Amino acid sequence: MKGLSCVALILFLSAGFINPQQKNIRQINNHPDKDNRTLTSAITKSVKDKPEKVSSINDTLNYRDCTDLIYSLMLGGQDVVLQWFQAPFDLKIKAFGINCWAESNATVQVGLRKINLPVDSIYKLQNEQLGYYVVQENGKYSFSPFDDNQSDTINWIGKTITGEPFGEDLISDYWPLEVKKENTDEYQWLQMSLLGYFPEIKAGEIVAVTIKNISAVSDSSIIYVKEGCSLKNFGWKYYASDRIFPEDINDSTGIGWWNKEGHTFDFALAVELPCDMIPDILITHLDGTLSTEPREVIAQVYGDCVSGTVTQVILQYKLDDSNDWLDVSMQHDSAEIWKGMIPGQPANTIVTYQVIAMNDDDIIITSAYEGRYLIFGPTPNVNTLLVFNGGYRFSNEKEYPQDYYFGTSDFANYNVRDFKHDVWGYGQLTDELVSYYDNIIEITTPEPNAYNDSVIVKWLDALPNHNYFLAGQEWLGYRYEYRDSIFLLGSFEYDQLGITHSYNDVSYANTTGQFLPSRLYPVQGSLLCSDLFDLYNLQTPGDSLQYHPYYELGTSYTNWIDGYEVDTNRVVVDMYVETRGIEGQAHVEILPCATHLTLPAGNKIAFFAFDPLALNSSPDYYWYGFSKESPQNKVLDWFGITTEVDDEPVLYPQAFKLYQNYPNPFNPVTKIKYSVPLNINRQPSNITLKVFDVLGREVATLVNKEQHSGIYEVEWDAGSISSGIYFYELRAGDFVAIKKMIILK
Repeated sequence: MKGLSCVALILFLSAGFINPQQKNIRQINNHPDKDNRTLTSAITKSVKDKPEKVSSINDTLNYRDCTDLIYSLMLGGQDVVLQWFQAPFDLKIKAFGINCWAESNATVQVGLRKINLPVDSIYKLQNEQLGYYVVQENGKYSFSPFDDNQSDTINWIGKTITGEPFGEDLISDYWPLEVKKENTDEYQWLQMSLLGYFPEIKAGEIVAVTIKNISAVSDSSIIYVKEGCSLKNFGWKYYASDRIFPEDINDSTGIGWWNKEGHTFDFALAVELPCDMIPDILITHLDGTLSTEPREVIAQVYGDCVSGTVTQVILQYKLDDSNDWLDVSMQHDSAEIWKGMIPGQPANTIVTYQVIAMNDDDIIITSAYEGRYLIFGPTPNVNTLLVFNGGYRFSNEKEYPQDYYFGTSDFANYNVRDFKHDVWGYGQLTDELVSYYDNIIEITTPEPNAYNDSVIVKWLDALPNHNYFLAGQEWLGYRYEYRDSIFLLGSFEYDQLGITHSYNDVSYANTTGQFLPSRLYPVQGSLLCSDLFDLYNLQTPGDSLQYHPYYELGTSYTNWIDGYEVDTNRVVVDMYVETRGIEGQAHVEILPCATHLTLPAGNKIAFFAFDPLALNSSPDYYWYGFSKESPQNKVLDWFGITTEVDDEPVLYPQAFKLYQNYPNPFNPVTKIKYSVPLNINRQPSNITLKVFDVLGREVATLVNKEQHSGIYEVEWDAGSISSGIYFYELRAGDFVAIKKMIILK
């Protein structure tokens, strides 16, 4: 936000769609187990006594700090939703954005108005009915979400909120906006320049973005609003008819405004800051390290009109799972620069850090980027390093997809191949790190965070028994801005991978393809795909073997598989892909997408231009990416990486547990896993597993029988069930567990 004027210069999209064919370079998996940190240099400002975690990204207020945002809230005909924001400082609203989509043509009316309630009273609201307006016109009564009906009389009927909650209508009218038809994770913006003025909001005031589905109540068309999160800044929904869960209401009607506890909507305000805005903070990004020495953090604390107002800057850090921040005073180095040191820590310690600054008004500003790094300690006698170069990882819990790449065809318990290896997901590789290992497996999903070519070349040259496996879509194109390229002697692509020409995003043609699978052809008799070929012809002959990341990895993953040509004198092709397009234009041919070679010194190299976990078949479904015949398992065999022998006794589940279904959302098949413990008499338990709709009506009974201790999985085909939110319930004696799932067709 540095510039010559006293206001920030902000670029906005015009109202309407963002081109759906544009790629989101930083797409993030929406699987609940994935570490969803956004790795950007965006700025977050949190002011004392202001809403929690409001992000200010290029002067845009939103709640994208939520890590579980999905398109799950359904907006029926005449329904309204709003998301409120409390201004952290004086500002002008330049535009506001919404994030929703519909399967068919749909239009919403968008609005912007103030809320006249103290923020503390809003925080105290639970999942409860707030109230509604009653309109009396020509002797007849009707309901309304707002006091904007030109009628004889209109009155607020309060439930939880006794006084009228709504204040000034900032745009004086509703504006129509056609809803996008693809669930691309992009805002649709309405420019305030269309009004001829920019609404001004004072610090502390609350303003709400509203959208209304203009379809009739009886219309079956649904608009899906992106929402989620466990923040306190919950949105509100106005129900035009009685469609509330039975357990949420004791009244005879559910019509009116409800506080949607647990639902924060993905709306945004694009704002212009005044000249006396508070500072911004940018801080050093620190990758993982093997060093146990202190590490320096540099902070840039800046703003257009705040020179000299910063009074103190503090570096805060915490260790492992601790919630307690430890403070280190930062020293003013020059102009906007402050420096501080995080003390050295022992190996296998996770360090989280941020920077806070205070100005003359005692306002506390927190850096948007909360850094985190691991002090890594290689495991003795382990010679294989598994690298996740597409997302960072800090959890010790089992995560999807990271922990499922080497499956065993165990579709009941989802056990994976057990081989000795370390895991690195903490930044760019270094010469020191790779020197501990003989085998490196690098997976770059959804696209690489960094390129490790120079490190890998030196490591391969060091010893002939160093073997390298690289897999992931976008590796070929991300570095070259998705331009098809020719590779010559002296390039990593040619020398180490044997690639002569790349063809990027061959799944894509004209305007579509990234949400569709790509057909694959394993080569019979090849080293890495022969077993896959045999299994495919045995398991699902006549079907299409395909690459389908959108289905297998989650809806945040789209299909950008690459094809390429190779030096046939050195390289063996294991798999081909059928292209949908070349350079974005429709063109069908067969190109290599999985290959291997042995370098002159003896190093073994394998390269896949896709994520191998996302292999399945259609129309008869089989998850080949998790099979023991998967090509990534064959790479381990080729490298001589052996499976560990587990002599431990079989352990029974210790408690009943209902797992989240997978995939979710799904269409039309999903799998539900649950565990049954060993009871004291070693007798079976009476188990029921049922599916209910949002009204509590039973939709399906999946299990109703006695079962002994173990882990079970049930597949449910919801092909005849309509889209929407459903709940599945596990019962066993006094034990009851319920989870939510979404059918998205």
